[in-house]
Amino acid sequence: MRPKHLYLLDILRGLASLSIVLWHYQHFFWVSAEGSTQLQRATLPLYAILWPFYDKGYVAVDVFFGISGLVFYYLYSEALYDRAVSWRQFWLFRFSRLYPLHFITLLYVAALQAGVKAELGNYFVYSVNTPEQFVLNLFFVQHWMPDRKLSFNGPAWSVSVEILLYAVFFLVATARPTVGGAAVMTALGAVLWNSPIHDIGRGVECFFAGGLAYFLFRRIGFRPLSFGRPFRLIGDITYSTYLLHFPLQLTAAFWIGVLGLTIDFTRPIWLFGYLGAVIGLSIPCYYAFELPAQKWLRSLTASQLSKRPT
Repeated sequence: MRPKHLYLLDILRGLASLSIVLWHYQHFFWVSAEGSTQLQRATLPLYAILWPFYDKGYVAVDVFFGISGLVFYYLYSEALYDRAVSWRQFWLFRFSRLYPLHFITLLYVAALQAGVKAELGNYFVYSVNTPEQFVLNLFFVQHWMPDRKLSFNGPAWSVSVEILLYAVFFLVATARPTVGGAAVMTALGAVLWNSPIHDIGRGVECFFAGGLAYFLFRRIGFRPLSFGRPFRLIGDITYSTYLLHFPLQLTAAFWIGVLGLTIDFTRPIWLFGYLGAVIGLSIPCYYAFELPAQKWLRSLTASQLSKRPT
């Protein structure tokens, strides 16, 4: 019987999440809504050690897309094709996993950005916080358009793309999940990467490359190892870490501005404080909010759902 949870991937998820959190440390040096900064990367704390994260941390988004593709093919490709998992189940699992925290952080950031604008004169980092963008964020489609803008809780753009990837994967898997289909989608993503919707192309290529990895592992008879359970917490809090780090930065920027504080963010103590706050907030958020919200939403149709891994 194959494992239902790929525990060792939790380590990779954790590293990818850390990469994004460190990449966005530069937000603390933001000084205007137009995007100018007083940042010299070599002055970032512990740059000699952490430079790959500071310089190329954004690449971790591609890692997330690839992990998603591998995991979804592993868990759902055959189940969707055999109709062991219905479209209703599939989308309820996705909605209950992703939307509650997205909704709460969207409301929080929208309210606090309004406060930042009123008190400090400019929005913090993401400045296109219009009613239209709020509606797009509300429905998780903010990054589906060629003229996409980063707004509100900006890092959520990649989750918006993931939702679209799930829809494409659902269609592919219910039709027939094959290595040829995954290869065609990977090639299509590579083409779209150089188009006006390059972020969608980026997601398609990496997601279905993860699908190709699944077929490769199956072909060579690789069986995922069932050990590594202690690492599960790392994977569990990844989504909280990803969606909470910017609201936390926004909160800090608001109070620093209101109180007129001057802080030297090149000092390692502030980096450690930032990482500690993100992780320290993510753990209770997962157990006290994410899990209860998932269970409540899934219980609404519990009589129709069988237990499946998330």
